[in-house]
Amino acid sequence: MSYRVSRVLADVSAPGGRRERGLGITAATELSDAGVPRGVEYWHEVVAVLAGASGRLRSTAARTPSRVLAPAVTVLRATMSGDAVELSWRPMPDHDEVVIERTFAESSALSGAKRRFRGVGGHFVDADVSPGAVYRYRVWVVGPDGSDALAPVDASQVVIRAVARPRAVLDLEARATLGGAVLRWTTVPGTVVRVYATENPTQAGLAGTGPFGPADREVSLRSLEGRARLVGESRRGRLVDRQTGLPVVYTPITVAEDRAVIGTAVNHEGTL
Repeated sequence: MSYRVSRVLADVSAPGGRRERGLGITAATELSDAGVPRGVEYWHEVVAVLAGASGRLRSTAARTPSRVLAPAVTVLRATMSGDAVELSWRPMPDHDEVVIERTFAESSALSGAKRRFRGVGGHFVDADVSPGAVYRYRVWVVGPDGSDALAPVDASQVVIRAVARPRAVLDLEARATLGGAVLRWTTVPGTVVRVYATENPTQAGLAGTGPFGPADREVSLRSLEGRARLVGESRRGRLVDRQTGLPVVYTPITVAEDRAVIGTAVNHEGTL
């Protein structure tokens, strides 16, 4: 006895409303089909074939129930928004609702129970996160029965470390000395503060503002490159800028891992 296995797709434009593709003939009683298309109704049919003295005999096809393999979630991203983790993915109009499974990654210093959420519209905000924890999010389309099924092997996933939004420096002071401009501010625990200098700010139209925009706004670390001279960075609330002589705008930037928040810029004339 051998078994002929076929995959059948529903297609109203095809003869008989179906398109059939043979997957092979096997003597075993199971066969894997790794090529099932997603988002299309399909089923499988198996025909038993017996070769005997009177020729080859075929049974009536046995058919599996119709199913639709949900499409995979694509373009999954995780970013920090405030103190929450914001997930985004490419929306799928016909498969809008997704299951979101959150666990702690192996590299996390914290641990806890698995949690599940529902998301729609290609967007979800997880506000219940702990700073310093590393989370793994797995996302897949809700099944046709609407249940939280077991996570599929090919579920989309992303890993992110939760980093609290750093506090902006709002009290930077600059004082001229013989050794240069002494910069002081209130320290921000767990962060480093970079100070950038913009020389001749009046000519550049940046007096009192600096090149990074208004205070208490978060920017990407990459956007800081090449826009002003880096004086230095400190965790102790103090720096000395020895390149003095011209009017300068100093801008403090609070940095925590890959997050950066602009502080209040101050003018400095560069003279005693």
